[in-house]
Amino acid sequence: MRRDWLALLLAVVVMGSSFGVAFAQDEGGILAADNFSSTLTFTTEYMYDGVSISDQDPAVQGSMDYCHAASGIFLGLWGSSWDDGGYSNDIELGVWGGQAGSLGPIDYDLTLYYWFYPGAQDDGFEFDYFQAGINAGHTFADMVLSPTITVGYMWSPDFFGEEGTYHKFSGKLGFSLVYGVGLEFEAAHVDIEGGATTGNGGGMDGGDGYDWEFYRIGLSKELIASFNVDLSYYVNSEKEYFEAFYGGEDVADPRLVFTLSRTF
Repeated sequence: MRRDWLALLLAVVVMGSSFGVAFAQDEGGILAADNFSSTLTFTTEYMYDGVSISDQDPAVQGSMDYCHAASGIFLGLWGSSWDDGGYSNDIELGVWGGQAGSLGPIDYDLTLYYWFYPGAQDDGFEFDYFQAGINAGHTFADMVLSPTITVGYMWSPDFFGEEGTYHKFSGKLGFSLVYGVGLEFEAAHVDIEGGATTGNGGGMDGGDGYDWEFYRIGLSKELIASFNVDLSYYVNSEKEYFEAFYGGEDVADPRLVFTLSRTF
């Protein structure tokens, strides 16, 4: 099974590269080669909202992306390994589309996502779900270290596992250090209404649903040949809750995560 998802992710990357070659003749058009890219990523853990959803194991990820610079329209296809506790084949797939641009000094992006899990045995707690997100930010290019402030909001009408409404409010503060190193601080609050699993008093503190904060500090650097590295430290405000929820697994303890990626 692991060979299956590795083959799938490699196929995503190859497809992205192939699209760029196929449309190389459309220079400057909507199908220009420069509009297409693909990325292959290895990470020591797949972190989602401050929780390890690869059960503290490494994950391999791939994406194929399209971005039309003139209009700001972008599309993407995603694949990743993860660990769902035996309910599926440990593959997460995603598609997204949106638009990015600027309104005066504010940069923004609006994105719609759909996540799905092939082969999931999820009757009564559907894994597949929809999300929508918006981010807005500004870079103070004339200031020392060119600080960038970004705020974001993510919403789902019925989150993974039919857990009801999902809300995430986030903020990021980034700096450009010497030698092209980036430093970023992130803080977020996540609130899940509760449904198939944590509804009817099955959630946090005997209520419905659960909520938490997580924090991240990360260093990143673009290397030669389109390689990128990231080293991030995560802290979750509800590590005891998640440990109990995941049957004693330390999926939300403070941790250092290393990520290596290459864009083609």
